[in-house]
Amino acid sequence: MKDWVSIPMCPYALLRDALVGAEEHKHIFIDGYPRKVDQVDLLADTLGQPPSLVLVLHVPTVITVTRLLGRLTCGECGRVYGPASPPRAARVCDACDADLEHREDDNSEGIRRRHRFWRKYGAAIARHYERMGLVAHVDATQAPGDVLDLALAHMKRS
Repeated sequence: MKDWVSIPMCPYALLRDALVGAEEHKHIFIDGYPRKVDQVDLLADTLGQPPSLVLVLHVPTVITVTRLLGRLTCGECGRVYGPASPPRAARVCDACDADLEHREDDNSEGIRRRHRFWRKYGAAIARHYERMGLVAHVDATQAPGDVLDLALAHMKRS
């Protein structure tokens, strides 16, 4: 995937700064931005064009909650584990042997807050991009590797 660079969910200023270093890549994958409809045009202006593809991942809330409550992250290398992809040893990173931790906001209230936010703003963003013919829908109920394969297949077609 050397033609791709991934920019994780981030505020606009971080996104803008990350894009400066991404010019040599053929494709850019931006996770979780825009976060509100008023940022759609800002993103297009920053990129110099609208995105070529917007992935909308579909997963029931109960599965999302289970995944987030079971998610562990390595503070050293950033590797993420979950119910479908647990570490070999309990709470120890397979890659670097560092301790794994829950994200501070991966609790019941944090998850409810994120769901409320995305119900309020995410649907409007998806509708906007849907009208532009840019949306590909992905069934994200499957194992993480399978979801990635589906997403990559859509990206290769765009």
